[in-house]
Amino acid sequence: AVIGRPSSKKTPLLAEVMKPLQRLELEAKATYDEQAQAYENQLLLQKLQRKNNEDAARKLLKADKPNDAEALLKKDLDITPPIRKRLSVNDPTVPKLGEILAQNSAGVLLFRDELTGWLKSLDREDHGQDRAFYLEAWNGSGRFTFDRIERGTVDIEAATVSVLGGIQPAKLVPYLRAQKNGSGDDGLIERLQMMVYPDDLPFRHVDRQPNAHAKEIAYAVFERFDQIEMQGNIDDTPRLRFDQAAQALFDQWYCELKQRITTNDISPQLESHLGKYPSLMASLALILHLCDSNPSVPVSYEAAMRAVAWCEYLESHARRIYALADDPHFEAKALLKRLHTLPNPFTVSDFANKDWAGLTDPVSNNRALTTLMERGYLYSWEEKTQGRPKVLYLINPEWLENRHG
Repeated sequence: AVIGRPSSKKTPLLAEVMKPLQRLELEAKATYDEQAQAYENQLLLQKLQRKNNEDAARKLLKADKPNDAEALLKKDLDITPPIRKRLSVNDPTVPKLGEILAQNSAGVLLFRDELTGWLKSLDREDHGQDRAFYLEAWNGSGRFTFDRIERGTVDIEAATVSVLGGIQPAKLVPYLRAQKNGSGDDGLIERLQMMVYPDDLPFRHVDRQPNAHAKEIAYAVFERFDQIEMQGNIDDTPRLRFDQAAQALFDQWYCELKQRITTNDISPQLESHLGKYPSLMASLALILHLCDSNPSVPVSYEAAMRAVAWCEYLESHARRIYALADDPHFEAKALLKRLHTLPNPFTVSDFANKDWAGLTDPVSNNRALTTLMERGYLYSWEEKTQGRPKVLYLINPEWLENRHG
């Protein structure tokens, strides 16, 4: 997950890193289209062959040769429909994703430019099973079977789904808060292992050609990975071990990580997140090793060192991200940022339905209003009506005049 404020260039960054995968996807589609056309031609030939066999079988029956006629009718062209190789998806239903995974044992990447849409879809009550499926598909080794009346039975030997996308910090905070209060503590956020929330750097204008040579090297790595044969059964998939030095490094790093988690005063949410780092370190070490080395040799010490460095880098970002949920004034800051866009005076209904980040439920709205009133930004009073009194909020005119100062 690439975390950043609006206009922080998340989209062009993600678009660039997706290009190698998209190129492979287009090549696979072109191959499939050719195979699909050939398959259609074979179906036509099969149909013509069946008609010829039927005519010949009739003659054999007239010649009192029923066994020969039966054998002839059983003859058929041995053709199978082509399977389209998939590497990425964007907005599939989970049953359709299951069909894709059943045909692509290496798994797929779910890419969403804005992860908020995907997360919201998992929050829907009628999508509870979708959330459970994505939680299980994180391991990449579990067998999963869909049984549906319309689609029949779909067997997935190794449900493997990766997720990549961008999200604004304000959009992520409600999920961090839900994780903290227990309503969303099912391990989904912890599975976003490679979350980064970089600092806003001072602007510096750069105008230079992209490094074409580096880009081709990166594309070559993707192509080499694409050629790795994945078996349908996860137990038959080739696997590598650390070499002796890399294993010793992993053991030392692992023990230090466990000690740090248990002795330092960190939140249960961050503890759960870091608790998944051993598998993250091993996964990164394997990927980095395969980028540079022969897949038949053990994972090297150098690859393990680079994976440890990655984990240290990602831990610093994870600490910053989980701290967002601990900001007691988050909702107030979110409302203050847009206060000047509201009428003066205003009511809760003037902003409650705008889906502003951090202000999506009555509890958050009331917390924001209370904080701003305590600090003098707002003043409230009740206006009598025929029914329940109407609560109005007046914005401090002094703040409105000086808010750019």
